[in-house]
Amino acid sequence: GEGTFCGGACGGDKSCPGGFTCQAATTVDGVELEQCVSTSGICSCTDKSVQLGLWTPCDTSNEFGSCQGKRVCTQAGLTACDASEPQQETCNGEDDDCDELTDEPLQEGGDFVHLCDDENDCTEDVCNGAEGCGHINLTGTACNAPDPCSSQFSCVDGACTGEPVSCDDGKVCTVDSCDPVDGHCSHEAKDENCPSSNNPCVSSVFCDPFAGGVTDPDGDGCVVIYKPEGTGCNDSDACTSGETCKAVGANLLCQGEPIDLDDGNPCTNDSCDPEQGPVHDAIPDCQAPCAPGEVMTGSCGKCGVHSKTCPDTGKWSDAQWGPCGGEGECLPGEQGLLECGNCGIQTRDCLEGCQWSQWSGCQNEGNCTPGDTQNDACEGDCTSKQRSCSQQCLWGEWGQCQQFGECTPGQVENGQCGLCGSQKRTCSDLCLWGNWTNCAGEGNCQAGEQLTQDCGNCGTQVRNCSDTCQWGGWTGCMGEGPCDPNDSQNKGCGNCGTQIRNCNNSCQWGNWSGCDDPCACDCNGGTCCSNGCDYDPAGTTCQGNPCKQCNSSGSCVNKQNGTNCVGGECQNGQCVECTGDMVKDCDPNCGVFSSPGDGEQQCVNNHWDECKPVWCKGGPWPVTYEVAPNDHDWHCAYHQEFDIYLCVKVVLSWICADYLEFDLMKSHNVYGTDETGPWDNDLKVVVRNTNNGKTWTQNKVSCAGNTSTSGGCFFDVGTATLVNTLGVSGTDNLEVDIYSPWTSPTPIGKTGKVKIKECF
Repeated sequence: GEGTFCGGACGGDKSCPGGFTCQAATTVDGVELEQCVSTSGICSCTDKSVQLGLWTPCDTSNEFGSCQGKRVCTQAGLTACDASEPQQETCNGEDDDCDELTDEPLQEGGDFVHLCDDENDCTEDVCNGAEGCGHINLTGTACNAPDPCSSQFSCVDGACTGEPVSCDDGKVCTVDSCDPVDGHCSHEAKDENCPSSNNPCVSSVFCDPFAGGVTDPDGDGCVVIYKPEGTGCNDSDACTSGETCKAVGANLLCQGEPIDLDDGNPCTNDSCDPEQGPVHDAIPDCQAPCAPGEVMTGSCGKCGVHSKTCPDTGKWSDAQWGPCGGEGECLPGEQGLLECGNCGIQTRDCLEGCQWSQWSGCQNEGNCTPGDTQNDACEGDCTSKQRSCSQQCLWGEWGQCQQFGECTPGQVENGQCGLCGSQKRTCSDLCLWGNWTNCAGEGNCQAGEQLTQDCGNCGTQVRNCSDTCQWGGWTGCMGEGPCDPNDSQNKGCGNCGTQIRNCNNSCQWGNWSGCDDPCACDCNGGTCCSNGCDYDPAGTTCQGNPCKQCNSSGSCVNKQNGTNCVGGECQNGQCVECTGDMVKDCDPNCGVFSSPGDGEQQCVNNHWDECKPVWCKGGPWPVTYEVAPNDHDWHCAYHQEFDIYLCVKVVLSWICADYLEFDLMKSHNVYGTDETGPWDNDLKVVVRNTNNGKTWTQNKVSCAGNTSTSGGCFFDVGTATLVNTLGVSGTDNLEVDIYSPWTSPTPIGKTGKVKIKECF
């Protein structure tokens, strides 16, 4: 924590200066020896150490971790340790506990806990680095909630919601409830919930949810107790007599016999009122008896006429009047009224023939129309007094003298016009507004307007008009395809053939063409390609086994495993240059050799180099593979300005935890220390996620100062860039473009699609 300090050897005939003692000490490299150690434990700064600005590493440690720092020799002595205090990791985009990891989960009881865990099943917890925690509300996912009175829980806009448990027992007289502790349903009987009965044959009504059967005929829990059948009762109907309780189905009802209503008078209509009893209404103009078929006429309505015919009973009381016909407009003596003029009125009368007379003249008019106003001049300019007409059409009192007209002389009014423009007008001496000025300060679009244009590979971008009627900037290109309609791709097939595919007008790759293979021969029946690996239509006898054939570049390869033997021979199915023990010579064309558990070896200067493990950046341990990564691609272009041929080799490392590493390899005659070549801040790298079209650009990438023909530079793309800028998820495809100079509109080339892999 305090630092490490220099000492001198001691022991034997070597003694220590004042302030130091000879002690057994362990060096920072772990070596045990005798050393002159300061009695205070900390060495003071000498003049030379101050002049050289020497320093010692130090650290600050606590229960959260250990942070590294420095202590520097100055004129004032050795400075304090500048290491920061370790803190518990929080979501802030920083390495709080100094473990070289940022915003990693906490460990509690052996389990990992998300830094932004809000303990809510219905939110997705997200750490946004420096922006802090975020919680995305979920809908539709299953969740748990401590509510025994609900079931089938699911998330709705971030809240866990369930369907209420039904405790309804179907009984109207019970109060149903669910116990919030254990979810048990209870049903409390309430006699007062049973409706009272107005049946005089009912003795009582009470609640018994378990009765059923005859005593609960409706099945609603309300038990009905009836009086004995035959009991006398009163049905409160004056038109019946001799009422008793009689069984009707499962019920007992109070029923009697109808009374006789006929009074023997043919000129009365006999009826019965349930409250008053028999009613005998006299029939107007009744002539009884009558002869069947006899017709009687009479007046009706508004001076109209109707008739009725004597029925077979010979009673006019049994006959019905027909419809009233020939009626007039009104009933004699009726008067019509109509408003007119200023609160006036007109009248007309109904004559004896049921017709209206003519309207009278307008009477009792006022002197104005309600709402009208009158102005009268007062002394002074632009002043007047005013009065208004009342609802009774009479002028009210004059008001006080006040300014009149539209405005006050010299008053200015501003208004909006056009595309967010403005104009104004000025009040004249006559208290009237002048004309509006021309519209000024207009924008170049209508607020809310939107324009769309094509971009990239069949993509689109938009820009919007702001509230100030000004066009905003174009958005990024969206919806791009993986290729340009002018692009095409080739790949090898068969023995020596090629296939091609073209990008269509929708910026999508078409299907691969058929294989055009000039060396499509078979090793059947002793017939194969000739010794020179050209196609032999006649066929020759194989001189060795297995047969040889041509690859896509015209080289002779072993037909069985496709090994490239470049300038050599295929013997017994293997290349002679690449066989044997690892200490033997190798052919550079054989590429990378991968040994299980060892990592990978590269053939350099015709010898295998040291077998090195493959490292995953961001993790504390090396990870090895049985087959080494092969995501390599070279891109070359001639630069006239520098008279060199520049080759860039992009190595897309596999994603390890949260990093993606890019290595840029330089070609011959590009390295140096003068920093004047294309590698002096002169490269641009564009990474594109082909699954969503998002890109990330690094300008002015510098690889200057290297002194090796194989030297280069590398840079990382971290979690924030991968997630926020490129939107990487799952196994998205990445594509990398290299530009030199970085201002060039055309890249040296593309790596093609590279599938993201993980090291776990």
